[in-house]
Amino acid sequence: MKKLKLLERRIQQSAKLATKALKDKPTWKPAKGYKYLKDVKPGTKIRISMAEAILINVTGGSCTVIVTEWYGHPENAIAHTGKRQWALQTEVKEV
Repeated sequence: MKKLKLLERRIQQSAKLATKALKDKPTWKPAKGYKYLKDVKPGTKIRISMAEAILINVTGGSCTVIVTEWYGHPENAIAHTGKRQWALQTEVKEV
């Protein structure tokens, strides 16, 4: 009987903690000098660490960009340039 009450109390405490954690979620911000891709206007030239691109369209879950310059390994340039889909939370710098 005593163990059952202790178990019920622990379950209630766990439920309260889970509910509080879901309510108190952190607000994420991009790094200093950067913006999220979702906050950039279409037609803007942007840069990430490995590429430069032009933002074409922002949709519900992703953004369409045209990658114009690839700074990674030259053999991979063909695979990474052209029309691509990037995530809305990608941190970019406006050029």
